[in-house]
Amino acid sequence: MDWTTRLYVLVQLLSCSGGCTNHVPGVTLISALPDNRGLLSLSPGATATFRVYFLVELSPEDTFIAFPATGSLTFTYGYQRN
Repeated sequence: MDWTTRLYVLVQLLSCSGGCTNHVPGVTLISALPDNRGLLSLSPGATATFRVYFLVELSPEDTFIAFPATGSLTFTYGYQRN
């Protein structure tokens, strides 16, 4: 299963003081994000509050284990200064 064609992201900018640019204002395939732009850009000294949503597309052909099932997803993120 190729998750690069099934993992989406959405960034909801809740507040911003200073200059903020949301690079993902709509649901976007994560593999289609522009290189080196990230999800959100802040001007020097700006602060922002935002939510990041990750959405996984499931298919009726996917194989699932019997319920009840448990599991976890792990995402690693970081801040980059330019």
